[in-house]
This record gives sequence, C-alpha cells and structure tokens, in this order.
Amino acid sequence: MTFVADVYVGCPHGCVYCYGPSTRKRTPSTARSNFMQPKPRLKKRDLERIDRQFDGVDPFGPFEYFSPKQRDEAERIKEALRRKFPVRIGSVSDPFQEKLETENRHTEKILKWLGKFNYPYLLCTKSKLVSDPHYLKLIKETGGAVQVSLISLNKELLGRLEPNSASAHERLDSMSKLIHNGVWTACRIQPLIPAVTEQDTPELIDRLANIGVNHITIEFMKFPQTHVNYMNENLRTILKNYHNYGGILPKKLVDLDFSLKDYYRSFRDYTFREQYLFFSKSGKDQLMKKYAEMVREANSRYGSNTTFASGDEEPTYLNFTRNCCGVDLIWGEGGYSTCTVQKMLQIAKEKGRVTLKEMLGFYNPFPEKFKELWHLQEKGGYFFEKRILNLAAKTDPQSGEVYYEYRGGLA
Repeated sequence: MTFVADVYVGCPHGCVYCYGPSTRKRTPSTARSNFMQPKPRLKKRDLERIDRQFDGVDPFGPFEYFSPKQRDEAERIKEALRRKFPVRIGSVSDPFQEKLETENRHTEKILKWLGKFNYPYLLCTKSKLVSDPHYLKLIKETGGAVQVSLISLNKELLGRLEPNSASAHERLDSMSKLIHNGVWTACRIQPLIPAVTEQDTPELIDRLANIGVNHITIEFMKFPQTHVNYMNENLRTILKNYHNYGGILPKKLVDLDFSLKDYYRSFRDYTFREQYLFFSKSGKDQLMKKYAEMVREANSRYGSNTTFASGDEEPTYLNFTRNCCGVDLIWGEGGYSTCTVQKMLQIAKEKGRVTLKEMLGFYNPFPEKFKELWHLQEKGGYFFEKRILNLAAKTDPQSGEVYYEYRGGLA
C-alpha cells in the first residue's frame, strides 16, 4: 500500500508481542535487548538524498552503474514517487520516541520536507508526543494523518504487555486532541491477542467510536518463526503472573499453561506461512464479523462515522474501506496500488466475479508478480482463494482463463 519508513532504529516500548526484534540476525534475547536500545537511523547522506529527490534531481545517480534489476527497481520507485505513493512512517520503530526525537528532531525534519512538497504520509505511533502542541501544529499544517496503536483499555494487562508505552488514557487523549484539531486519526488494534485482549476489544471499539476516531484497523498477533518459542515463553510468564494477580483469562488458555503458541495450534485451521505462525482462519473470520458489526452499532449509538478494516488477509471482505489503513478516505485512489485484493473483492461483489484483464487496468508497481499470484496453485487451492475468504477460483470453460467468484457474505 505504501512506502514504509522508520526514522529510528529500534524501539524502547518493550512490547512483549513485538515481531520487530525478529528482523535482527541475532539470538532472540540479544535481538530484543538490542532492539530496545534505539538510535538514529538517518545519516547526512540520507538527508542529502531526500533533498535531491524533493528538488527534482534523480536520487539514484547515473544508471550506467546499475544492474538491470537495480534499474528496474529504481524506475518503479520513481514512478511511485511521481504518483505520490503515501509514506507510512513508523513500521517497526516509533517515530516519536521522546528521548531520541527531542535530541535529534529527525521526525520533525521529515515531516517538514513532506509538507513542503505536499507529499502524503501516515504516522504510526504509541507515543503521546504526537499530540504535543508543536507536533500537532506541524502535522496539521503538512496535511498528515495519524494512526495510534492501542490494543486494550485494561490498565493492568496493557502495562504488562507494553511496559514502557504511554497509557491507554494518554493515547485516547492524544487521539481526541488530534481529532478535535481536524487531523485524520485512526486506531490500529494490533495485535489483537486471542483469548487475552480479545475480551477487551468490544469496550475499546465503543470508546473509539465515542471519541470520533475516523478509522479502526484490527489485526491478529502473529508469531515469527525465529522467535516463536522465546516470544511464547515471555508471554506465558506475563499471562501466568497476570492470572495469579486476579486477571481473568479463558479456561482453555489456563489449561494449556498459558501457552499462546499451543492455543494457536489447538485450532485445525491455524496457518504457518511466510515464516510466521498465524491464528485460525475461521477464528479470525468469526471475531472480525462481530467487530465489524460492533463498529456499525457504535456509529449508530454515537452518531459517529468510524470505518473498519481487517489487517489480516482472510476477512478483508468485511472492510468498509479499500485498504486496511483506510487511506483511500484521505487521498482517494490517486497514489497507492489499486490492483489489489480489495479491488478484486469490490469488483467481484458488484459483478459476481472478477477477471485478470479487469484487474490489470489498475495500477500496481509489480504487475508481473500479480499475474503470477493470480495463477499460482498451492496445496488446497489457488493463492488468492486460500488467503481471502469468500473468493473462489474458477476456470472459464471456453477461454480456459482463471477468474475469481464472490461467494457471498457480509458486504
């Protein structure tokens, strides 16, 4: 959907469920401790390259030194920049880490550059610094959007899962200030942890709609293969202590000795792909249906207009928006890729089916890859029908072409 940018390396929040440390080629414990000691990412040459790009100078230099693969990648990036692909700032590192940002102001510098050239961006954060008057004014002036991550209103549980993050109250207060000042504001409930924060989600949805959040994205927790046992043991210790403290957890999880890895694997349709362990497909679908309906009910109750989307692939047919972050509501379809599963679902819902020819009329920086996935067969079905509920692959008897049919369900 976007370019992804991390202003800093590492993150001090210490979230026990974070998969960021798994991107480091170190042992899990070393990777985590190293990740929690963040440092500036941008160097002088990086800032100079950004300057050149915004001044209309080719940031890649002479192409004669590039391999064919590098030239192709550079051309795709240049086209995406020309189209103003939105930048998502804060992928695995918070851009508003108070100590680093106060000392370096690198996030501030990036936002000023983006604002100068009217370039769209979405800030992702857990920090209350985002609503500091100085930054709030800057975000408003540069036309930015903000996504605040919050997974629970349970003070005791949240404090154990995210020991160094702002409180739920502080993040709700930040969102309220942003909304009040006309900044498009979303909340990302990620990760939703089955059997743990799952029971808190209805109250959180209600609160978010009440304060007028523009959009809610929900995405389930995933275990990275390289850190699954380490993460599981840390979570097990925290959940056991939380339970002994008096916290309420489902009997099934308690009987499994608080092992979320075993809880995930207790469902027949859990999936393991792309180096991650994912929760049950049917479990995701059942819960996402409930949450989508809760958002509708809360909107009716409070007169709000909050939209909803799944950050997981399978239930995306439930989305109110055309991508999980909801940025189509801010910037339309002008910049980001629209040759996507969401577009497939939209056409299939309207016409009953969608063809590859229709899809290739929309922008995608990697159309060859999309065509490859369209025809890719895996064990149990085609790539797209396995990952997206309510899409079924069919073959046209006359042309032999593969198309995807919509199987119904909540639109």
